[in-house]
Amino acid sequence: MVVRSLDMEKDPFRPRENNEELLGPEVPYLSAIGALMYLANYTRPDISFVDNLLARYSSSSILRHWNRVKHVLRYLRELKNLAEIKVEGLQASLEAHEMRLKQWNSGRAKVVKQAMQARFTKKSGKEKAKQRKNLANDEKSIKNSKNRADSIKEVMANKYPWKKVDIKEARFE
Repeated sequence: MVVRSLDMEKDPFRPRENNEELLGPEVPYLSAIGALMYLANYTRPDISFVDNLLARYSSSSILRHWNRVKHVLRYLRELKNLAEIKVEGLQASLEAHEMRLKQWNSGRAKVVKQAMQARFTKKSGKEKAKQRKNLANDEKSIKNSKNRADSIKEVMANKYPWKKVDIKEARFE
């Protein structure tokens, strides 16, 4: 837990003092505040408090306020890096899940093939109907598992558009 002093002299968001100079037009303070406001409103609500504090001083911004803006931008950059690490971890998990699905599907495909071969043996009407129903269910489950893997890939691609998510061929030895 971070404990901060309540001393007014140490507050980085305090108003401008007489001996501090205003920032010139070469510093893109207003552009940065506008970009942070957009992020706070639409994608990053966790920075809205700091953004509102910084926006108070848009007409009389000083170096101390500009340093706070840079601090928020560094925070956002670190979050992006953490998200990329998380995507890489999710990608590895997704690859493992796809391998399990492939193994499961290959086992199910063998069962379906054996059932298809056994279809031509003599059986009663009820047994044949039950077998046809089981075959249909097996084929549906194989199709659903393929669709599930495709939908996971699509969700990952939509959630993390800046990171290319591709599933590599992986095999168990």
